Amino acid sequence: MTWEQRMSIMGMNLRSITKSSLNRITNTIETQAISGTGRGTRMTRTMKEIATGTEVNYVYSPNLGTLAFFLKGRAKKGFEETVDEDLKALDALA
Repeated sequence: MTWEQRMSIMGMNLRSITKSSLNRITNTIETQAISGTGRGTRMTRTMKEIATGTEVNYVYSPNLGTLAFFLKGRAKKGFEETVDEDLKALDALA
């Protein structure tokens, strides 16, 4: 799935094209900014069934270039929001 993200931070209008893909064999969701602001930023979510439910592991590799100083806090908040959304979706399936 590919989508466009837009946001405005500190008067800067930012845009990126993001792609997510699901690998059912490894139970992994890979999300990557493929163009625009943050190009090259990746987040990998790996799900593993365990005795008490599902374990979810996240790896986040931001690539914000010269905007890193300004966007570091926003990137962290966005990552945390994505984690919360994923956990809610998984809880709804339980």
